[in-house]
Amino acid sequence: MSRQPATERQVWDWLTDLGKLVAPGNASVREAAGNYLPLLLGEFDSRDFNADSRTFVARHCKFWPSYGELCELLAKWPKPAPQGPAGVADPGNLTGADLHWFRYFYKRQAEGFGPVRDGQPRSSRETVLAMIRDKSLPAWHRITGTPVPSQHEPTLAELDAVHAAVLRARGGGIPRKRMTEEQQEAGEHRTPHRPNLPQQPPPDVTLHGDALRASRAARGCNVPVPEPWPEHEDAL
Repeated sequence: MSRQPATERQVWDWLTDLGKLVAPGNASVREAAGNYLPLLLGEFDSRDFNADSRTFVARHCKFWPSYGELCELLAKWPKPAPQGPAGVADPGNLTGADLHWFRYFYKRQAEGFGPVRDGQPRSSRETVLAMIRDKSLPAWHRITGTPVPSQHEPTLAELDAVHAAVLRARGGGIPRKRMTEEQQEAGEHRTPHRPNLPQQPPPDVTLHGDALRASRAARGCNVPVPEPWPEHEDAL
C-alpha cells in the first residue's frame, strides 16, 4: 500500500489549523477552506496533510494563501516516501550509495533527528534532507516524492555561454562564435591554405672583382682593391 487518499475531515482540520497560524481571527478563512477542500482532495493524498506540511506552508505565508499559492507550496513540500506493506519506506530501484543515503534518512527520522554526537544541536528534517540532496539526488527524489526531471540535452548556445564564462573566469577573453552550418559549408570552398615551404637562404649580394671596383669608384673611394690570393680567384 503506497499511497492513501486524504479524508475530508483530515483536510478540513489541516486548513482550519493553517488559518489559525497565518490568518488568526479572519472569518473568511472558513469559507475559503470549504471551497479549497474538494479541490485539494483531488490534487493531493494523505501524506500532504500533517503537522509538518502545515508548518512548512505556514512558514512561507504572510497571509491566507490563494488556492494556487497553496498548491505550489504543497508541491514543494518534501513529502515522505511511500510506505511498504510492513510500514518500511520503499527504496524503489535505488542501489549502492543512493540506497545507503535513503536508509540513512529514515534511520535519522526514527531517531527523531536528534544530535549525532553529544553536545551537538538537534537536526531537523529539512537539514537532513538538504544533506541527502547534496549526497544523492536519486535518494532525495525518492524520499520527497518529487518527480525526477527528464534529461536535458544542452544546446549549442548554452554550451557557448558556459565556455565563454569559463574563459572569462580564467582571464582568457571572449571566445570566437561558433560557425553556423552555412559558414562551415562556405569555408569548404575557400582556397586551401598553402603548406609551409622550406625556408630558403637569402641571396648572396656581396660584390667582387670589377663590380666591387665600379661600386667603390661611384662612391669616390680611391683606396685600391687588394688583389685576391691565387687560391681565392675561383671564388671571385
